[in-house]
Amino acid sequence: MKKFSEHLGNEKGFIHTVILGAIVLAIAMAALWANTGKTNSSLASSKAAYGRATSVIEQGATFRLGFETIVANGVASSSVTFNTNSSTGLLNPSLSGISQQYPDKTLLATTTNTWVYKVDGSNNPVVKVQGIGVDASADYMVILPDLTQAACQNINQAITGSTSIPAPAAGTLAAWSTAATAIDLSADAAINKLSEACVQTTDTKYVYYKVLSEV
Repeated sequence: MKKFSEHLGNEKGFIHTVILGAIVLAIAMAALWANTGKTNSSLASSKAAYGRATSVIEQGATFRLGFETIVANGVASSSVTFNTNSSTGLLNPSLSGISQQYPDKTLLATTTNTWVYKVDGSNNPVVKVQGIGVDASADYMVILPDLTQAACQNINQAITGSTSIPAPAAGTLAAWSTAATAIDLSADAAINKLSEACVQTTDTKYVYYKVLSEV
């Protein structure tokens, strides 16, 4: 009877050990699943943010395609207007094949901002970029002003493979945002040969530019 009692006690001890081990394993697995879920959620969020940022690049490419199309249809570069004009409008689908592009507001520090066509009152381009066309000549371009820093980093990651943000020596946010204001970056190596990029302004804001036609 004593041996049976000892045997039964040993079995109970073994069972308790197994149960305790199972509980510890279950807790560990639950923690692993929770951490995996957090990691997957973080990755999904990061991918979504990257996807939204690349939509800016796609819109810039759309403007360039529209510009090339309208010029191919006989409108002089110097005559293209950033509207739906029936004869010269870049945003007139019957002429350019494109319409106005609307940025994702979550990418903008100032959510009311939209695309700006950088030309003066005589429709002359006003921004010079080193290594694009003739350095001494301004190039036709559109810009999207006041992006968030994170959006700017994601845009550059897609363009250059780096989250680094070039910081040209000229151009405040106001200068970039005002269509007719000239910005001379013809000797600025920070954006040498970049036909598009997100850059830091001299007042630490962020703007994306896309060259539509090199001059």
